[in-house]
Amino acid sequence: MHSCSAAKLVALLVLAVGLGHPANAQRKPAPKLVPVYAPVKEEVEIKPVRRGEKARFEFAIRNTGAAPLSIDVKPNCSCTVPTYDRVIQPKQTGKIVAELNTLDLNGYVTKTLLITTNDPKRPKAGLYMITTVVSMAEILPADRVTLRVGDDGTATQELTIRLQPGETAEITSARSNMRFIVPRLEAQETPQGAGRVYRLTLEAQPFTPFGRSQARVTLATTSQVESEIRIAVACEKGIVSMPPSLYLGVVGTKVKEPMERTIALSKHGAPFDVRKVTCDDPGVRVSYSTIRRGEYYRISVRYAGGWSPGWVQRRIVVETDDARQPQIVIPLTARVSDNP
Repeated sequence: MHSCSAAKLVALLVLAVGLGHPANAQRKPAPKLVPVYAPVKEEVEIKPVRRGEKARFEFAIRNTGAAPLSIDVKPNCSCTVPTYDRVIQPKQTGKIVAELNTLDLNGYVTKTLLITTNDPKRPKAGLYMITTVVSMAEILPADRVTLRVGDDGTATQELTIRLQPGETAEITSARSNMRFIVPRLEAQETPQGAGRVYRLTLEAQPFTPFGRSQARVTLATTSQVESEIRIAVACEKGIVSMPPSLYLGVVGTKVKEPMERTIALSKHGAPFDVRKVTCDDPGVRVSYSTIRRGEYYRISVRYAGGWSPGWVQRRIVVETDDARQPQIVIPLTARVSDNP
């Protein structure tokens, strides 16, 4: 009797010791090794640069995690070219260098680098580049011009181009990339010691297209750095649609609420009336309202779903009482996705 109880006691002790042994304990999974995206600075501002020079920005990127950090860099404009370390090892520092082409820039400039990483806490990030671009010339009233073509089909605007004091380069010629804009350049007399001054006359020709058209006037210079000075010119003739074409972006085959966009129609000079607005897709509802009769109208465009996946191209047609623009066609495009 006593020997039986003793045997049971020994068996229980052995079982307890066995259950308490580490080999039988539930093992905890090892922590997952992850990278950590840690830029030293997210914003870099450099000293002013001369227009035409390359502006160089450098960012240091630390990986403070325990796994390799993968990054992808995309600029928010075509004027920026980045080079960078695509993989940064744990506890190491990599580099992103971006060069900014300043030929089409002027004044205070901010650009963005869009960063994609495999850091689970920061899969998306941004880096910011700041500088001031200084041109050899000041253009008055501005280097972006809008010419409103009258009912006679012509328009003229004069610009003053003043070189910075001490600037030794000269402006030698002016040309336009569109035949309907003719530039005429004349050097002006200036007091000794003052910067050179030029007068630039922009003339819109009678064959300027109806609506809103874009052109660029380029001034050639003798500068080794800023070899060109560019002026953006917009021409508005007759009835103008803004925007001239409508892009809805990425839309779904089904939408919870109808998507609505607006288009403005306006005209300087003789009045006009909108008679009818239609779309070649019955799934798109269009309507118009009068803001200022004879001058300004608003078109509403509503999409409530129903398109198949892929690219969609449609036409919005506006009928008016204007003899020269009885019909205005506004392209409508969208990319349709099952999961926008």
